[in-house]
Amino acid sequence: NASMGDLSTAGKKGGLSLTDLKSGLDLASSGFKAVEGAVKSVIDPVVEYSNHIEDLGRNSGLTAQQSSVLFNVADDLRIGFDTLKMATKELNKDGIQPSFENLRDLARQYQAIEDPVKRAAFATDHFGRSAQEMTKFLETSVTTLDDMAASVERSGLVMDEAGVQKAKAYQMAMDEASDAVLALKIAASEQLLPAITGVIKAETDAIDVHSRYD
Repeated sequence: NASMGDLSTAGKKGGLSLTDLKSGLDLASSGFKAVEGAVKSVIDPVVEYSNHIEDLGRNSGLTAQQSSVLFNVADDLRIGFDTLKMATKELNKDGIQPSFENLRDLARQYQAIEDPVKRAAFATDHFGRSAQEMTKFLETSVTTLDDMAASVERSGLVMDEAGVQKAKAYQMAMDEASDAVLALKIAASEQLLPAITGVIKAETDAIDVHSRYD
């Protein structure tokens, strides 16, 4: 009884009962988890996709629309995202904007080279350490590349800057909601921790006294 009294006193000092504190925490946590769970399976893949598009655009200087086309064509060719970012950096160093159109032109030039050694050198000159994987792009016929880009456009996978900003706003809102729940837990803990510590110490002292008489 004394232990529960200590806990109740700690809560009341903050103007709240233990029931109030627990109810507030449960309500905030369950409400946030309900919203989070409902949107997670639908929204999270979109947010991850948006992050890739934004990251690629920042790395390459492309617009969100241009990044969307390049990202999806590369993905269809099984070119990893990290490799694609590395490749765009290499092209930027050479003063070549890493747009789909310019990579398509590089593929055309690559395929016109008959000597395999010169082909490999061409790929390395333009893509550095990412040359081996980017060869998947260079080896793909221009017609196929055009068809792949057109498919991306038709499928609705092209994200514009407004879409990227909406995804960022969603992430910020979710972060703020998570922070609010954490803040509530911290506030409750500040009220309850001293009393809980006292209870633990009292129990420990009781065990010590009991052990002396065993």
